[in-house]
Amino acid sequence: MTDIPVESSSPIIGPDGEGEAGRETWTPAPRHGIRTSFKVLGAAIGLGLLAWIVYRAVVRQQFAELSGAAWWQFALLILCTAVSVLANGAIFWTLIRPAAALGWWPVQAVNAAVSLVNYSPVRIGVALRFMHHRRADNIPYSLLLAWYACFALLMFLTLGCVLGATLMRPAVDAWWALLLLALLLAGSAAVVWAGSHRLLESRWRGASTLLAAPSAVGSAILLRLVDMIAYGGRLYVAITILGTPVTPRDAVVLTILSMVSSLSPVGSVGVREFAVAWLGPMLADASLAERIDAAVLIDRAAEVLVVVPAGLAALVWIAPSWRAPRRA
Repeated sequence: MTDIPVESSSPIIGPDGEGEAGRETWTPAPRHGIRTSFKVLGAAIGLGLLAWIVYRAVVRQQFAELSGAAWWQFALLILCTAVSVLANGAIFWTLIRPAAALGWWPVQAVNAAVSLVNYSPVRIGVALRFMHHRRADNIPYSLLLAWYACFALLMFLTLGCVLGATLMRPAVDAWWALLLLALLLAGSAAVVWAGSHRLLESRWRGASTLLAAPSAVGSAILLRLVDMIAYGGRLYVAITILGTPVTPRDAVVLTILSMVSSLSPVGSVGVREFAVAWLGPMLADASLAERIDAAVLIDRAAEVLVVVPAGLAALVWIAPSWRAPRRA
C-alpha cells in the first residue's frame, strides 16, 4: 500500500501549545481471516441467543403487562437512550479538547454513526472512528489511539468504582453515594497524576496530554455516570413497565452487567440480552426471572429506535467529509 502524505487543516495542539502538522505514514495491519471468522461465528451465536430470548418471552407470555403501560413510560425509554448516546459522544469530545479543537456536533455525529455500525457482525466502530477523524480532522494515529485508550480507561475506572462501592456497601443509599464519590475522586486523582508523570509523557505524549487535564478527566467521569444512569434507567423502566419491582441495588447490578456484556468483541446483540436474562436473576432478585426476557427485549428495542435513525442521519452528514480535500 502506498503511503499518502496528508496536508493538515485540523487545529492540533502540540506539546508547546503551538499547532503542529506534518506528514505521517501508516500501514494497516493485515486482516486475519481466522479472527474475522471467529467474530462472524460469535455474531451468529448472538443472534441465536437473541432468538432464544424472544422465544422464552413469547412462550411465557411475559409481554402481557405491556398493553397497560403509559405513553410517558415509552417516552422515557427513548429519552434514556438519547441521553446515553449524547453522553458517550460528549465524553469523546471533552477528552480530546486538551489536544484538538473539534466541534461538538461533528463528534456527536461520529459517535452516533459508530453506535449504528457496531450492530454489524464484525464490529467496525473503532475503525470508522479512526478513519473519519484521520481523514476529516487530520488527527495523528498516535493521538487517536491515545484518545480511545483514555476513553476505555475512564470507562472501566468508573464501572470499577461503582462495582466496588456496591460490593462494600450493598445498600444503595447516602453512604453508598459517599463511598462512590470517594472512590471516584481517588481514581481520578491517580489518573491525573499518572498522566502528568514524566514516564508516560516521554513514552506516550498523546495519552499524557489527555489524562493530565483534570477538567477533561473529571468531566469524562461525570458524563460516564450520566450515561450509566440513563443506560440503567432504560432497563429499569423496561422492567417496571412489566410490573416487576426493582430495588436500587438490583438496578445498579443490572446496569453494570448490561454495560459490561455490551462490550463483547463479537457484538452486543444477543450477548447482552442473554447475559442480563441469565445472570441478572442470579446476581440480583430471583423474582426478576419472571419477566426479565421481555424486559431486555424492550430495552434493546428502545435503543434501536434511537440509534438506527440517528446513525443513518449521521452517516449521511459525515460521509462527504471523507472525500473532501483537506485545506493546507
